[in-house]
Parts: sequence; structure tokens; C-alpha cells
Amino acid sequence: MKIVYLHGVGDGDPEQSWLRGLNVGLTQHGSSEVSPDDVIAPRYAGLLTTQGIKAKHPKRTYNDRNDHDARRAFERRQARVQRSLGKSGVVRTFGLGRVPDAVLEKFQKSGVDWLPILRQVKNYMENEDLRAAVLQQILDDLPTSGDVILIGHSLGSVIAIDLLDHLPPNLHVRRFITIGSPGGSSSLHRGSDRILKRFPYSKVDDWSNFLDVYDPVTSGRGLTGIFPGAQDFGIGDAWQHRSDLYLKHPAIAALVSDTLHPSTDLVPSDSGIVLRLEDTDATTLLTLAYARRVGALLDGEQKLRYEDALAVLQDGFAQALLEQGDGRQLPPELAQLARGQMPALPRR
Repeated sequence: MKIVYLHGVGDGDPEQSWLRGLNVGLTQHGSSEVSPDDVIAPRYAGLLTTQGIKAKHPKRTYNDRNDHDARRAFERRQARVQRSLGKSGVVRTFGLGRVPDAVLEKFQKSGVDWLPILRQVKNYMENEDLRAAVLQQILDDLPTSGDVILIGHSLGSVIAIDLLDHLPPNLHVRRFITIGSPGGSSSLHRGSDRILKRFPYSKVDDWSNFLDVYDPVTSGRGLTGIFPGAQDFGIGDAWQHRSDLYLKHPAIAALVSDTLHPSTDLVPSDSGIVLRLEDTDATTLLTLAYARRVGALLDGEQKLRYEDALAVLQDGFAQALLEQGDGRQLPPELAQLARGQMPALPRR
């Protein structure tokens, strides 16, 4: 699996300091480093400063109008990420919640004038030919099929968001990570065509956005307010806005490692002795079964919302099983539930 990295302003990071930072985090996490051979890092820095570009905008490839099931599955995966990082204790709540929006809006608007990074982001947002040229150059470097991890830093995060609904039809984003993104500033979106009009739920497994609240490029704001598909996490020690400082963080290293090296610790009891369910686990299965029966009595939008909530609860229990298993055998009913399937009711 390749990691696709989209850089911010500047020279495009030819020394790949971002990868060194990520590998520091992976090593501290106990995972193997990522080889430069497993990385795709398109270079488009020259385009960002070129005047008079003319280019044709690539076609949007995500046209699924009936993606309710895909959206439900995406939200369940987002919930798993939130549970995992929430329990780790390495992320925190964030945001300039005490600053009135009107005051923050003035700060963001002035920042476009005095922060070169924000000026380039605004230029990208407003210049359709530049957007087209950058997107096409990136698409030319991407594989046409398979799975990737997509990471975007600073302006690169905005470009990555813009890229999502233009990806090749058979290319799947297993994990989408944005860091130090200015995309949460409403001032940058005003007066330009909205990027990512429809989130491609069936093409992206999950989306985690990381910011240091003291990073001025982010204005202390996450992305969820503008892009509902994103899930925001606050971290520290990245206020200088450097990509390597963001990517060495243990939360990001954990997400990358879990994608590259999925856990295989779960061992179902499928040979020899069949392990018996504990009474508490049997009660949980009975409760889930009862909740499903209740859901069968509902209809319409109420039924859909109920089933979504129940699915998240079931996922939470399954995640707890995976964390507690620690390589030990599980009763077959629990192993089946951990795989996302509802087992038959236990007989007592």
C-alpha cells in the first residue's frame, strides 16, 4: 500500500522531512518505518507561483446519488477511530471556543493578507485554472487502482480535499489524514466555488484532521464545521506548522501503523475445546438481540437513525472485545460479533 503525501507551500519538501517525522513516530510506536519507495509525493510547487496557467478541470468521478449505506458504514468507521484515539489519551479537545465567531472571522480575514500561506490557499481556491493544473498533475502520478493512505499538510490538505471526488474510480483511500489545515477558515471559501460538494463515502474509509490550536495557519479551528466528513483531533507540539512535527505525533503514527499493519490478534475458538460465554457477555448479546427486535418495529427515518445508533453501540462492544482478547481464544459467539456479525442467541 502506498502513502500519498500532498505538500503545502514552498519548495514541495524535496528532502522529505515529512517522511522522517512520520518514521520517528512509527518507530516510537513500535512499527516498521515506511520506505521512500512506498511513497508517492507529487511536486506541484512550481505551478503555485506560475502566472497565466490554462488547464481543463478533471472530471468528478464520484457520482453515486444513493450512498446512504456507504455513509452509514463511513460513520461507523469514524466512530471506531474516535474510540481508539479517545482511549489512547494522546488527543484532546481544542478550538477557540471562548472567542466569539465575529472576532475570529476578522482574524481569519486579516490573516489572508499577512500570512503568505493563506494567500496561496486563497489563490488556489479562487483560480480555477490553477486548481485544474494542480489536480491533474497529482492525478498523473497516482495509480489507477488499489488502496492508498492519503495525507495532506497545510495547503496540501485543501488540495487533498479537492482531490477526493476526482480520484480514479478504482482507487480507494483506506485512511485520509489532514494536518495543519487552513480549510476551517470560512474566509478562504468565500467568493470561490465550493470544493468537495459531495463527500465520496464509498471511496474513503475514514477522515481524521489534526491541528495544534497554537498553529496560526489553522486559526484554532478544525474542519468539521465546513466539511462534515472530517473528524477533528487536537494535538500539541506542532505550533510551528511543520509537517514533521505533526506526523511524528503518536496518534497519527498509530493510525498509519494500524492501516499498514492491521491487527491479527483475534483468535476465535474454532478447534478443540469450545469456550463458554460468561454470563455478562451472554446478557450483552441478549440485549443487542432485543434492541434489534425493537428496531424491526420502527419504520422510515426513525428506523434508519435507530439502526445507525445501534450499529455504533455494537461496534463499540466489538472493539472492546478486540482490545481485551490480547491473542487469547474467544467463544465463537464473541469472535463472530467482533467480525461485525450478529451471532445466534446463546442457549442457557
